[in-house]
Amino acid sequence: MNRYYYGAIAYAESLKKTLAVLPPLVWALTVTIFINRIGGMAKFFMPMYLRNELNIGIEIIGWLLAGYGLGRLVGSYVAGVLSDHVNPRTLLLVLLFASALCLLLLGVADSVASLAFLLLVGGASDGGVRPLVDRMIMDNCSEQERELAQSLNRVAINLAFSAAGLIAGLLASFDYRAVFFFDGVANLIAMVWLYRAFRTTHPTVVTPRSAADEASEETSRDVSSPYTDVPFLIFMVVTLLVAIMYDTTNSVLGNYLLEYHSFGPVMFGWQCALNGILVVVFQIPLTAWAQRLQYSWRIGIGIGLTAVGLLALPFCTNVWMVSLSTVTWTVGEMLFLPAMAILVMKRAEGGRRGHYLGLSNAMWSSSVLFAPIVGGQIYAYFGGNFVWFICASLGLVAILLLNASVKRFDADQLVLVAT
Repeated sequence: MNRYYYGAIAYAESLKKTLAVLPPLVWALTVTIFINRIGGMAKFFMPMYLRNELNIGIEIIGWLLAGYGLGRLVGSYVAGVLSDHVNPRTLLLVLLFASALCLLLLGVADSVASLAFLLLVGGASDGGVRPLVDRMIMDNCSEQERELAQSLNRVAINLAFSAAGLIAGLLASFDYRAVFFFDGVANLIAMVWLYRAFRTTHPTVVTPRSAADEASEETSRDVSSPYTDVPFLIFMVVTLLVAIMYDTTNSVLGNYLLEYHSFGPVMFGWQCALNGILVVVFQIPLTAWAQRLQYSWRIGIGIGLTAVGLLALPFCTNVWMVSLSTVTWTVGEMLFLPAMAILVMKRAEGGRRGHYLGLSNAMWSSSVLFAPIVGGQIYAYFGGNFVWFICASLGLVAILLLNASVKRFDADQLVLVAT
């Protein structure tokens, strides 16, 4: 018993030392993300609410949810672009308020038109939060700190998701509208907290770069705009492929485990819990350890592990094998998600940062729209097992394209060093 106790103490001390380098603004953003995600469960209960409480047809519900996905896609891109022209702190406060307002109004809206409008605007508000947080991390952290900050945010998201699922489930059993009210109030609290935090934290100066340095970088490699940066555009294709592969687990895995392995909701919940626990416990130390590897290796190994974990599902015969699959693809996501975000930030330096971050986040948001459609159609016409073969194939193509894009990244970096 003492061995485990002292082991836990040593782990906590090591974690504290690792995270001590992060600036106060990162901690303020992490708390904000935690509160925001605790207030983000309404969308998961939305289909049941629309069907059971408002008696809306399944086909209409599909279009309403697609509107939310479209809003996230547009919001993530527009917010990133606007951060080049408007203070991202102000934008983030506005989006948190807009999200809270939409959630509160969704609890009283009863017409399809009003629901469609609120879901579209709410999706745009939710989608815009991520690129603004990324922008502030990029502007206020060194390269090493950025990856730790991203990992800390992932821990906060997973902790919040676990707590929010329990709270929202209890509220929904009482009244679905209570979920909207709770989520709306949570977003208001997040906004007030962040406003107070902004008043006590100031931007961190990170390795100042002269205008001449930035101009030289933009001239050496034409990346002032992401739309003419061919290696970056290839990397965006990689991002989209990986995002679809990753998000398919959210849209298909539950039904697949039920129909092919006879796992009910409780067992599926355990797989989700296993994923969350692994991220909370191991994300930060794994990120700290992996910093000795090049970004391309971290991303490639992560994508490969995720593909292998998903590809193993058709061959699983018991709950332990399924759990091993979950562990495998979870380790994969812990490797590639922070590294991909940081690689985008590195590429955006010296260019139009908001456009880079907006385009990258739009790729991730688009998977929320496309992954259920693609996965659902493949599942319906070719069977559940075939879904995971397709996911693994997407991962393989992504690794091949990753190699091509990162080689160009490295070549550009050599040009910069030479100049």
